[in-house]
Amino acid sequence: SLGQEVTAYMVAPLLREEAYLRNMAIVILQELGEVSIPILKNLLKDKDDDIRKFALDIIAKIGKCDYVEEIIKILENDENANVRASAVMTLEALNAKQAEKKLIKALDDDEWVAYAALRALAHFKSYEAIEKISEMVRSNHISLRTASIEALSYLGSKEGFQKILRYYYELGEIEKKEIIKGLIKNSFYDIAKDIKDTKEILITLLSEDNWDDRILGIKGLINLRYFEYLPKIIDLAGALDPTEPYDEEYLEEIKNVLKNSDCNDFFIQVIKDETYKYRAKVIAIELVGELKCEKSIPYLVELLERDLRDIRRASINALSNVLNDEEIQKVMIKALSDPDSHIRKTAVKSLGKIGKKEAFEPIWNLLNHEIYEDIIHECINSLLIINAEKFNQNINKLPQKVRDYFNYYFG
Repeated sequence: SLGQEVTAYMVAPLLREEAYLRNMAIVILQELGEVSIPILKNLLKDKDDDIRKFALDIIAKIGKCDYVEEIIKILENDENANVRASAVMTLEALNAKQAEKKLIKALDDDEWVAYAALRALAHFKSYEAIEKISEMVRSNHISLRTASIEALSYLGSKEGFQKILRYYYELGEIEKKEIIKGLIKNSFYDIAKDIKDTKEILITLLSEDNWDDRILGIKGLINLRYFEYLPKIIDLAGALDPTEPYDEEYLEEIKNVLKNSDCNDFFIQVIKDETYKYRAKVIAIELVGELKCEKSIPYLVELLERDLRDIRRASINALSNVLNDEEIQKVMIKALSDPDSHIRKTAVKSLGKIGKKEAFEPIWNLLNHEIYEDIIHECINSLLIINAEKFNQNINKLPQKVRDYFNYYFG
């Protein structure tokens, strides 16, 4: 709270004390921010390896420094590998792009220095380092092999992936999986399809605990046209709970990927097959609607007679996308008498959008006895679109509640 340079000067010696005091000193120096920077510069030359490392870590947390060249020299010359690794991470935090060439050279350093350098070069989008990064896939350390693949994936380098594929069949299962994930993440499907075990790896991703990996598996299988795995994918999607924030996000991602499978007959099979859970059916219904799949129409119409509310709601929404105006009008006029308010509202909105005069009387009749204000609003709006003159001529025949609503919101 004092926030003065003298505070940093007095606190800095506590970095040499026991863990509790040292950790408190680190927190204070970080919170003081730029005030600590001049004091930390002196500590970079300390004889104690730990003190040099602490100073670098604090600078990285502060994220500002006017002696970047000093940190580059530490990367080049410090005898302690942990200190050099901290120097790399600090240069990354400071966004010190001028250190790029030194970071490329650091790929030949100790394992953890090289690991940090790989991450920093990816952060800097260092395309100059691609050749060297791709060679790191042959390192003796698995951490460096996987980090090099992750760096190329982050860089989105097709050239880099083509280079590491020269060694693909020499690598272990972990590295192969990371390569396939990187290819799918960057939509390099033309490369992935030529690797003989791509499909098998993508299938294993569907069973991972990590949903990000599952999404990559789904994305790869669909975009590489392995549609025989649609049942498994629909089952996975159906197991998600759309009321949960993360699940809703993953569900949207899966649906966006599934749109690339075009109007697949499998979606209609899901709609027809009673063995699929209702959430899987809802997803299939939504997809045929968004894909405007005309061959799904008779099945969607049949689903309007079902008891499950979500199935019927999804079906009415899908039909509003798939049917032509004349067909929609017939289905929607019938849906005006549905006991589900959501379905009535969708029907009114669709009829208003079409705007044909035959829908005026059915909507007018609904307006006379509808109890929900959101549907009353849609009824008035649709009637004004279809025939505003007729509506205004007959408005006094409506119930007082509806007239009051009209005057308040439309008057």
